[in-house]
Amino acid sequence: MKLKGLISAAAAAALTVGALPSPMGTMAEKAAVSGDTIYNTNRVSAPAVTTTAKKAVTTTTAKAAVTTTTAKATTTAKTTTTTVRTTTAAPTTTTTTTTYKPAVQGQPVFHITNTEVCQTEARNKKQQVSIIVDGANGLYCDTLIYVYYDSRMTAETAVAGKAVEKLTTGQAFGDTKDFMVLTTSGDSDLGADGVMWELTFDLPEDCKAGDVFDVKIGDSKYGKIKPLFTNFAYDSKGEALTKHIFTNGLATGGITVIADPPYKLGDINNDFSVNAVDASIALTEYASMSSGKKTTFTDDRQALAADVDANGSVNAVDASYILSYYAYTATSAGAAESFEAYMAKNKK
Repeated sequence: MKLKGLISAAAAAALTVGALPSPMGTMAEKAAVSGDTIYNTNRVSAPAVTTTAKKAVTTTTAKAAVTTTTAKATTTAKTTTTTVRTTTAAPTTTTTTTTYKPAVQGQPVFHITNTEVCQTEARNKKQQVSIIVDGANGLYCDTLIYVYYDSRMTAETAVAGKAVEKLTTGQAFGDTKDFMVLTTSGDSDLGADGVMWELTFDLPEDCKAGDVFDVKIGDSKYGKIKPLFTNFAYDSKGEALTKHIFTNGLATGGITVIADPPYKLGDINNDFSVNAVDASIALTEYASMSSGKKTTFTDDRQALAADVDANGSVNAVDASYILSYYAYTATSAGAAESFEAYMAKNKK
């Protein structure tokens, strides 16, 4: 490995130490001054950044849409391409989308996914947000990214994605519990386009429909160590990468909590009663899926209602829970108990 590669790795290590919790906020970066000095000998200081929120666009397909307009009496075609990456987790009501136009190579930009999750799931399941880079395939190796998130959330992990799987990665959580520092380094420009980082968060137990939890990329919190996105050579091309992505390529995404679907847990046909009919519907779905056929459900929310043990699939166990609850409600002890309360006591 060349000397410069070793230096960048040392700087990343120094930063990790500096981003750990400290008694006073400014100490988080004062402790990393040695790392800052190392970086300043090799790269341009990134200017102040501006973050602009982008409205999420939800779609159910994951393919590029291409629109072509050709002016009459000419042979010139005008083309606009939009890339849409959508992931719908089933059987849930969580939808994650990122919509953008492909970036020009050498003019990289970040994208952050936008996730919509129903209230019940938001309170009980961990939520993920992806940081994606575009326009930098094979052009970078050393990066230092500040990610800021709503302090009502608790950051669990940051897992390196495929875009940086050939690089050395590092991370540290900030002392104010509302930001993290993500770094990569290497001895050649092996960074690719795609998902750089997968972030996992816990939302507060009292979150409700309409709550929005932003995640964004920004400048240094204390101003000591500047963001970085450069190549191994730390040359003018690397400086241009850093300047462009931290001035024109920033993004905001996050998690939005939406209302629970009208289907209550166990009430698969949405008739406001959990009974033997719902159990029969669950068994029919199980039989269909087990034989390789298509789902019998006409609405994704039915799958959420049918998966009463929340294990990600609808099967005979779910039907058994529904039938047991139906029998239980026929007794005086179970007449007034909700299915959710019943499952909380009886789920294995």
